[in-house]
Amino acid sequence: METKKLEELGLTKGEANVYLALIGLGETTTTGIISKIKMQKSTVYFCLERLLSMGLASYIIKNNKKYFKAAPPDRLIELLEEKEKKIEKQKKKIKEMIPGILALEKEGKKPQEVRFFTGWNGMKSAFDDMLRSVERGDEVHVFGVSTVPQVFPRFRRFIKKFHQKREEKGVELWIIINEDLQDSIGKDRKGEKYANVRFIPREFVTPTAINIYGNKTLIAIWTENPAAVVIDNKETADSFRNYFKLIWKISKE
Repeated sequence: METKKLEELGLTKGEANVYLALIGLGETTTTGIISKIKMQKSTVYFCLERLLSMGLASYIIKNNKKYFKAAPPDRLIELLEEKEKKIEKQKKKIKEMIPGILALEKEGKKPQEVRFFTGWNGMKSAFDDMLRSVERGDEVHVFGVSTVPQVFPRFRRFIKKFHQKREEKGVELWIIINEDLQDSIGKDRKGEKYANVRFIPREFVTPTAINIYGNKTLIAIWTENPAAVVIDNKETADSFRNYFKLIWKISKE
């Protein structure tokens, strides 16, 4: 059985493996677990402590030896319910903060003109800003799409989810892509609604991907630890948009 679903509940891969071993073995010692999943003794002990603290395992002592047993699978549902309650509490706290933040805006406190984002969660925040900033019929212009090979699969999944949401909003995309990505990213975009796609040789591709929407420009660097800058400035956006139009003329379908 795969551990992925258990990991989504908050267990580490090691904890998930130990729990599944306990399910299969029934009442057993650490020796039995180690023999089944070939994990280091110290790691098994650590995972067992965590499972005990979560109520996913219990033990009894026989002849001065600990025998461990997995909790029934129903406990997993309880864990999920506990996790959902925590999330609801966090949502409530954030909602309580919103009036105060809006009040600060009304007092004339302007948002920063340049914002920086790092990591995959940061990139999600940056691209979520783009989705919030555009409406049906608006246009997004993108060029210079390029990534390092080791993050390409993750980038492809990430950006596909973004464009699914863009499609749902009815926002038109104009994008110029590195010709090396014609059978991957290019194929993905060509299969989507409201997408206009062209390609340029790799020597014309910038090391960053530039996204222009409204008065904003999102400059993204797709490396192992990706980063982005969002510039909220009309002149900057217009300048990049004009540059995009020049490249569009020399690009190929």
